[in-house]
Amino acid sequence: MYNTSSICRLLDNQKSVNGTKELIHQVFLADKNYIVRKPKEPYQSNELHWFISQSRNIEDLKSFAGFVPKIWEEISEVTGIVNSNYGWCCLSKENGNQFWNAMKHLELDKNSRRAIMIYNRPTMHEDWIANRGNNNLAWQYKKPEEYIKLRGDFMCCQNNHFLIRDDKLEMTVHMRSLDAVFGYNADYIWFDFIFDKAVQYLKKTYPDLERGDMVIYADSVHVYERHYEDLHKEATYGSKDDSIVNIKRNVKHCNPYLLDPENNASIKELSSSDKFVIRQVISQMCGYTLGSISDEKLIKLLENPSVNTIPVKADKSYKTTLDKLNKDYGTTFVIYESPSENKPSKKKNKSVKPNDPMVNHPNHYNGNKIEHWDYVQNLGYDYLLGCATKYVFRNRHKGSQNQDLDKVLTYCDKFVNIIDYRKRRVNDENVYDYLELLEDLNKDEKTLLIHIDMLHRSENSIDATKAMEYINEYIQKLKKA
Repeated sequence: MYNTSSICRLLDNQKSVNGTKELIHQVFLADKNYIVRKPKEPYQSNELHWFISQSRNIEDLKSFAGFVPKIWEEISEVTGIVNSNYGWCCLSKENGNQFWNAMKHLELDKNSRRAIMIYNRPTMHEDWIANRGNNNLAWQYKKPEEYIKLRGDFMCCQNNHFLIRDDKLEMTVHMRSLDAVFGYNADYIWFDFIFDKAVQYLKKTYPDLERGDMVIYADSVHVYERHYEDLHKEATYGSKDDSIVNIKRNVKHCNPYLLDPENNASIKELSSSDKFVIRQVISQMCGYTLGSISDEKLIKLLENPSVNTIPVKADKSYKTTLDKLNKDYGTTFVIYESPSENKPSKKKNKSVKPNDPMVNHPNHYNGNKIEHWDYVQNLGYDYLLGCATKYVFRNRHKGSQNQDLDKVLTYCDKFVNIIDYRKRRVNDENVYDYLELLEDLNKDEKTLLIHIDMLHRSENSIDATKAMEYINEYIQKLKKA
């Protein structure tokens, strides 16, 4: 089987026809993230985040990357809508929950051949025709000279197929067309992400599962004339390794307590002390009273892939037990330590009613799978950004929405005015890991939180100013909604 280096050299040896070098009916191992030219960072990562957002509007890509590449502008509808947001294709209910249905087949049958994610849809031809007005004109009136000039978003990827063989998850990608420069680079980062996501998800059912190979079936792999020089340079001086190189990933266990019963690792077989610690962790994440969670409820909570990978604030005396759980079951529980953490007072505050939900867990901060104070603590925000995100969480649920949104901007402005970039502390937590937990927030509110996190991570005043522009833009957008 060919790999990416082989494809590069084969393309370089092809004759140029109409300004294109092309290989048809190619099957090759996707062993690295480029064929001709290394991808540009951070744009590729920003585009991946746009895919994950499931937005089909290129204006939202601009909010992630700061600009919209010319190719997306050329192929979008006049409203900015495109067909090829792969996240929407695979993850959205609107397109049939492709990823989740594929995973379900493999959960029910390890040897299934039905675990396929379909990107395209029967309406693709009509969608492409409607994509641009002149598409319809050339199509209806059968004008070949106009047709060949057309630009529109006709999806390149057809499907991904997952197979489990020999305790490895294998993924094949079927493509009608693959530009070996921009197309492959952009597509690879998505395929790599969804492949890892599949392995993570299936590990709760098959804990010994490993990531296998990603193989691409392409009807056409091609390079345009403007990239011939890059192609020849990579073919001449790039890797000469034609061997199949397996891609290895250190994929974390997501749900180690949901192992197959034959492996004798059910939740009921954990020791009482272990279960106590887990309940302590879960109670902080989900707002449940300590000790009130049944084994069955605990299992349901652990089905959430995000729960056991989020740093938690627990008594340091639990560290030994947590370390043991991590070692024995592959979890990633860690204790979040605040630098200025004070020991809790043993004196009881008689003015606080411990069972009053409006005191302990108000609904306007607790409508998601993670409560606001845990969200702020885990991401390491200071007081100002903690307040800013608080008003995002509650803006539709308490008091004046416009007033709350103005407060978001006020606290962010104050943060910009006092921030000392040399002394700021930023932890490794990623805001994108928490978006799935924020089910009560709409897309624009989640995007606003992303830009507040960008402000939190700003390394200089230029970055902070850019983040503030996006924050203001989305606040105005929410006010008009």
